[in-house]
Amino acid sequence: ILDRAIRGRAFYRSLVFAPALMSYVAVALLWSLFYNPSLGPVTRLLEPLGLVDHALGILGDPNRALAAVMVVDVWKWVGYHAVLFLAGLSLVSRDQIEAATIDGAGAWQRLRHVTLPALRQVLVINVIIAIAIVTVLPEFGINAGPLIAGLGIVGLAVGFGAQNLVKDLI
Repeated sequence: ILDRAIRGRAFYRSLVFAPALMSYVAVALLWSLFYNPSLGPVTRLLEPLGLVDHALGILGDPNRALAAVMVVDVWKWVGYHAVLFLAGLSLVSRDQIEAATIDGAGAWQRLRHVTLPALRQVLVINVIIAIAIVTVLPEFGINAGPLIAGLGIVGLAVGFGAQNLVKDLI
């Protein structure tokens, strides 16, 4: 959708990238409303399925808090990585895609043999950025502890989850 010439493409691109522009405080406040144990829409959707205990909520359950925080983080940064992939897609030769189509390649074959090899460098950059955020920044003493402490329950869950994730990766 983001790469095709469709009506409203700029709107969709802006919609996907908007969370990356939001401050962590705004994201924490927004998602604390979504995850609210009594009124949150996410809690209300998951409660009938038996995935959430009404008394604890999502962030109060130690088995689900990390996953909930990861959803928030992915939501925040997917637009940033989408921009990188869109830039990479602009480098994919339309002539190669057209030649593969003429040669009888299906959509999956064009993706596998033409598009993904052209995006290899962008994929490596995205993986390096993701690893750096999780592992390298704490090595340089960059600690978001005071910021996380000021974000309330969502911030505490983010801090707890990030510390455990870094420990597991190292």
